[in-house]
Amino acid sequence: VNGPGSTLSQAARPAIPRAPKLPYGLELMARPDLLPTLRDTKCVQDSSYDRAGGNADFGNFVRNEGNRAVLADIRGPGCIYRFWSANAVGQLKIYFDGESTPRIDCPIQDLFQGKVAPFAAPLVGHKSGGWYSFFPLPFQKACRIEVADPGALYYHVQYQLFPDGTPVKTFAVTLDKAEQKSLDVVTDQWRHLGSDPKPTAPASRDLSGAMTCAPGQTRTLATLNGPAQIQRFHIVQTPINRFTLRQTLLRVYWDGAAKPAIEAPLSEFFGVEPDGIKFAALMTAASDDGWVCYWPMPFAKSARLEIVNAGGSQPVQIQWNLTYLSQTPRPSNVGYFHAQWRRQTMKAGEPFHILQARGRGHYVGEHTFMQGDRGIWFMEGDEKIAVDDEPFPSIYGTGTEDFYTGGWYFDEGTFSLANHGCVLKRDDQSRVAAYRYQLQDCVPFQKNLTVDIEHGNANDYPGADYACVAYWYQDAAMHDSPALDLARLTPPIYHTVNALEAENLTWRGVPPEFRDDRAFAFEASGGKLAALDGSLNGGAKPTFVLDVKTDDVYNLTLSQLYQPASATHARWSLDGDANPDALAFDLDDPALPGRTGRWNTSTLVRLKPGPHTLALTDSGGKPLYLDYALLDPSPKARNVIEAESLLEKAEVAAPAEIKRNDDAGECSGYSNLEWRPGKDGATLKLPLALPTDGDFSLELGVVNGSHSPALSAQLDGADIGPGGVLATYAAPAGNSVVRRIALGRTTGLKAGAHTLALTYHAAPGDAKPAVLTLDYIRVWKSLYSASLEAEDLRVLSVKDGAAQTQAMGAYGDGWSGGSQLWFTGQKAGAEVALELPLARAGRYQLAAYYTAARDYAAVQVLVDGQALGAVTDCYADSVRAKGRTPLGALTLTAGPHTIVFRAVGKNLRSSGYLIGVDALALEPEK
Repeated sequence: VNGPGSTLSQAARPAIPRAPKLPYGLELMARPDLLPTLRDTKCVQDSSYDRAGGNADFGNFVRNEGNRAVLADIRGPGCIYRFWSANAVGQLKIYFDGESTPRIDCPIQDLFQGKVAPFAAPLVGHKSGGWYSFFPLPFQKACRIEVADPGALYYHVQYQLFPDGTPVKTFAVTLDKAEQKSLDVVTDQWRHLGSDPKPTAPASRDLSGAMTCAPGQTRTLATLNGPAQIQRFHIVQTPINRFTLRQTLLRVYWDGAAKPAIEAPLSEFFGVEPDGIKFAALMTAASDDGWVCYWPMPFAKSARLEIVNAGGSQPVQIQWNLTYLSQTPRPSNVGYFHAQWRRQTMKAGEPFHILQARGRGHYVGEHTFMQGDRGIWFMEGDEKIAVDDEPFPSIYGTGTEDFYTGGWYFDEGTFSLANHGCVLKRDDQSRVAAYRYQLQDCVPFQKNLTVDIEHGNANDYPGADYACVAYWYQDAAMHDSPALDLARLTPPIYHTVNALEAENLTWRGVPPEFRDDRAFAFEASGGKLAALDGSLNGGAKPTFVLDVKTDDVYNLTLSQLYQPASATHARWSLDGDANPDALAFDLDDPALPGRTGRWNTSTLVRLKPGPHTLALTDSGGKPLYLDYALLDPSPKARNVIEAESLLEKAEVAAPAEIKRNDDAGECSGYSNLEWRPGKDGATLKLPLALPTDGDFSLELGVVNGSHSPALSAQLDGADIGPGGVLATYAAPAGNSVVRRIALGRTTGLKAGAHTLALTYHAAPGDAKPAVLTLDYIRVWKSLYSASLEAEDLRVLSVKDGAAQTQAMGAYGDGWSGGSQLWFTGQKAGAEVALELPLARAGRYQLAAYYTAARDYAAVQVLVDGQALGAVTDCYADSVRAKGRTPLGALTLTAGPHTIVFRAVGKNLRSSGYLIGVDALALEPEK
């Protein structure tokens, strides 16, 4: 055994005398009415978590035997209830009871796709990044799960261990009649989510009612006498907004206890997070008809349900209905249902505590709402569940979305299934809400339980706002956790990244009134906004100050919320310049139903260091509600010299004209240098400074247009490359795109000052004046001769994946420019198409500089649709620069071409279809 996870060496597992016998496998899944029954099983999870405590939660196994990885090696009796992977790959073999022949032997994805009997949807499947199977696998003596050629596999195997001597019928591919009957029941339950999954109880009774609960008021919803069990609880709350959703509280007391066993915001008890999203799961659901739950909730003497309006301004109306079943006498060995709401603002080094409980019981699931302020990488956090003072958690996961049985940050978005779901994912608000029920894979405890989850890798996303309702059964009618803090019942607040919140700006003159956003259909960033008086404060203009640190062209955005009574148009001035077009908006648009929403007004503006003022000059006499301002610096291309920065040092001869343009949204720095050469042979000279000696590659970023000129280039008076005229790709008017023109590689350059000269070559008979719009000059020290950095090539299209630039410094210095083009292909056939710019026609030898890794594909290159070179296997057991891969020779015309990198397959050991390209060599044939 190479690491933790195996149960073969565990001591004997004695039965707890007071625990009743329960069914297992499919029969237990078909009986959610047995959920309250206390039990003495032990829940364990084997997973690929990083044994060193880091974030490399893949490719770690119980042990390795040649090309086979052992995922789990379990001593029975027991039953596997959950099997998951984020990147299912390899040949799966599952052995039972020490047999030498596997009872399951198939490609692992075939099992998850329901291609192998008796595994079938909806108990198996793939959703939003996660491959899953909830099909139970019972075993008497042992179970071993292996995968041949697993690559960098992420996996969980979660199972219940039974006391020694428990009789168990080991899994068989062919189900007997009782198993098939139970499977039919489970399948029907899972295909009718939102309905009660428990067996029909004909003696049940209904109660219903309605009430109004005023702000600050506590009212009794219902009181029941026992022994009995609540079977179904349905409720409709109005009004619904994010304030009433969070601030209307449910409390439930069992058997006259002094403290509630259930204490949570009413909506969140039902799994409805503060955005009010609809969903349907096995035990809870939310629809236009209200919220419903089917948790069985037994009690001996009494049940009292209370509603508390903890809000300060709005009464809430409640309509409710519950179904309960009298039980005489009350069954023994059943627990009371508990639900606890907890909210934490994350601190570095401390996890989110989903639940901390003492006593005897079992944990059955939770709903969690997660709010960040800088993306959703808080989902790098692993779950850790420990019971009964164990020194190491018996459940240790691989990531937050993995815990919720998804994967890859829920790459397909929201969904809701029987036992897991992601009901909310808003990347722009750094917001995620998800749930996980652990019913058959519940976590029993005899003394205590801790359920934690990290925020970010190693709890390194402080400031995130987590709120959770945890569900569990316990032998006591109340738990000893602290009472819910009513002051924490405030709605979650998101912050637009880099926003200058209106409530935090420096205002001059009469300050605006700052309000929360409860009267608006949309949330305000930071939870507040500035209400600007439509009368302009008797003539004084509402004015705020922007403190600018750096000379740059900024994208200035003003974001407002509006409603029917707010301004329909407005004008702003910047530093007293009342430009009617730059900062104006007009909402007289019939396409805005109800006239509620958000409106952003943006403009590009160059600002120099120091204070700048924005003043509202006109809003038609109606109030305007400013949420925030954004002052986004211009994005800059990597490793470039901005052409506009050379304006003062540029050399031109009359009648040439040269100027700076600061309203170029397509350009690096939002700016460019515009040169009108005026006559044939005119030259533009630009200074360049090289930091070190060496070989350098040069490239121009040119905005193509209908009058883009043909050029030749010289460095320090010498032609760059073989000489000749460079095409700048003239294009029809209105098709403004920055094109990259490679000037080639120059060797033996010395550090210090150099001069780049561009000479205009007029086309015969062209009477229209030429215009060169120069965005930047890129000068970089290349590792390879006659090459282009792949990450700098323009992405034309992607299929079944996404393309981005990936910094490679963490893997060494073997990558030119320190980065690569990274394409995250998802399957065979995935491809990325790049623009291949060519300054001069000719015949070229092409070569690629790939990256190789454990989840990389076999790659075919195509140029202008023609396959070039052989398929290249980019698998390696670690991340490494693959070196030069010759692709062959092609005759190419001057201008843009298309090069495609296609994942045509993968090595059997590879776990994915990713592609990494560092550089592309284009070497002219002599």
